[in-house]
Amino acid sequence: MSVWEICLIGALSAVDGLFAGFAFGLREVKVRGIKLFLSTFWTAPMACLAVVAARVMGQFIPPLAARSLGGGLLMAAGVLSLLESLRGKKPQEPLTKVGALMLGLGLALDGSVAAFSLGLQGAAVLETALIFALLQFGFFITGNFLGCLRKQTGKAVEYAPSVVLMLLGLWKLLPIG
Repeated sequence: MSVWEICLIGALSAVDGLFAGFAFGLREVKVRGIKLFLSTFWTAPMACLAVVAARVMGQFIPPLAARSLGGGLLMAAGVLSLLESLRGKKPQEPLTKVGALMLGLGLALDGSVAAFSLGLQGAAVLETALIFALLQFGFFITGNFLGCLRKQTGKAVEYAPSVVLMLLGLWKLLPIG
């Protein structure tokens, strides 16, 4: 498993954080300090747990089945993300510490499915967790900054990460991937 693959899948799973930060920014809610920490911290430990769990389970699953399961999980994550976007889930304002904690756990759970998938394919535990955490932090703070600058966004852009996750999952399921 190459670093580039981990970065690509980590970035796709962190795009939810970009849009969450952007949504808060559109409401002129600047997420800083402890609230920013709480919103992004959980990604690293959840990714670690997911990769370790996948590695343990992977010892009992044939490589082709692990690859298929990993691809299926990526597709499922993409479908769930798309459904959330279609339902128009928006964060509440203002962001409280408890709200930031819940947001962080939700974002981390989204990413842990992708991390689990990578773990089944042999990704390194700490490398995956670090990449996922840095991307989540960077995407969230960037989204919040951009949202504070701009009040309107195209709806189609919101669906792109979900569709790409589903396509990556499909690619892993096909014999060519």
